[in-house]
Amino acid sequence: MNTLTEDRTWSNASLLAAGGFRDATRLAAGNTEMYRDICLSNREAIIRRLDDYIAHLRTLREQIEARDHEIDAVFTCEFWNYMGGF
Repeated sequence: MNTLTEDRTWSNASLLAAGGFRDATRLAAGNTEMYRDICLSNREAIIRRLDDYIAHLRTLREQIEARDHEIDAVFTCEFWNYMGGF
């Protein structure tokens, strides 16, 4: 959420954000102490999944940068299941 709202284009982009965005970012308004405890208690599993997700994001970024016409595979359930699911 912070990444989006700190972007200089957020005021324009926020006009396009609908209820789904609000639902997806609801955690940002939650109990920070509880989130801290969850992260500390599940540190290894969270780090492993974050590393996987970051690797997938890097691949997606590279495909976008390269204008890869095979990028549509990234948006299929089969791809995400193959990559370990998220």
